[in-house]
Amino acid sequence: MRILLVLAWSFLVGADCLADPVASAEVDEPGRIRQLMIKVNDWQSAHPYQKPDRDCDWIRGTWYTGVMAAYRATGEQRFMDQALAWARAKDFAVGYEHSGSNRLFPADTWCELALLTGDDSMIKKVVAELNTPKDNTPAATRVWYLEEGVRYADSLFGLPVLAKLSRITGDSKYLAWMESFFFDVAYEIWDPEDHFFYRDKRFIGQRTANNKKVVWARGAGWAYAGMARTLAAISEDDIARPAYRRRCGWSLREMSNRSLLVGFLLTLCSTCWTLAQERQPVYVGARVCGSCHDGPGMGHQYSRWLLTKHARAYAVLAVPEAKKIAELSGIPQRPQESPVCLGCHATAAEAEPWERDPTFVLEDGVQ
Repeated sequence: MRILLVLAWSFLVGADCLADPVASAEVDEPGRIRQLMIKVNDWQSAHPYQKPDRDCDWIRGTWYTGVMAAYRATGEQRFMDQALAWARAKDFAVGYEHSGSNRLFPADTWCELALLTGDDSMIKKVVAELNTPKDNTPAATRVWYLEEGVRYADSLFGLPVLAKLSRITGDSKYLAWMESFFFDVAYEIWDPEDHFFYRDKRFIGQRTANNKKVVWARGAGWAYAGMARTLAAISEDDIARPAYRRRCGWSLREMSNRSLLVGFLLTLCSTCWTLAQERQPVYVGARVCGSCHDGPGMGHQYSRWLLTKHARAYAVLAVPEAKKIAELSGIPQRPQESPVCLGCHATAAEAEPWERDPTFVLEDGVQ
């Protein structure tokens, strides 16, 4: 899986290198892959997209996110030294763009360096900026991450910075800002039917000449890469973890199904390794739990649960009163088929099929 990450990264930024003998080596030779990474990075460093006085933006910030990932993957000191030199040249400041999220892209490298070196002074300016009331900081406004007045998919690449700031400072407000940011943007531009992000709301409802939705393949790569890196930065028990992970899983399936090469590779670079390391828990159901959690030695826990309202939560949706409440609430489906009703009356009602073990029974209610 790590090899796939490296190859996808190299493909995206150094396709011209693929003709080189180094790139044609067997993919199971780590030394050769390391050489290819160095070659690609050296070329990119020698041919920056921006001039030196303008290279603290989302473009360069994104590149150095990859440089730091290369350091973590290989331990090659040259990557670390390169990132440190860039950080010091920019005085560890936020990016110069106005968009609140784009300004964070360079700060991802500052945070990585701080975590690796233990030098919290590297994030001092970022922390000060975010806590200074402005129209593009969370200290002053709830919606601080717009670009030209709209929420946009690419902005989610900046999510991990807030998670890392929380880790470094111990301040949970950065997680609160991050979750508010994510759910606000996702609510507006996420297509729950096709599991994709629109670039922004201006594309919702538009159709191509082939009558396809105008979703944002490349931009989805930015969004999912941000969520995958966020998964690596937050704790296992973070309340928003399932939401990030579910969308990451959707991204790989949907992009591969549609053969959206560029978006798929962008996502692959940051997503595949993270998801490979993630535990993949599934719902097994109360009956499996009851195989151990019952009997005198366990205080008859499962039997006691069977007598509770939780165990009957799904069944109660079939009574006439439930149907009446659904009608008054404007719900057209039967209560036992309505996502609105099942959201409270049945565990894992909104889970993906792969998240439910064959032993799981939805009709067992809240379990």
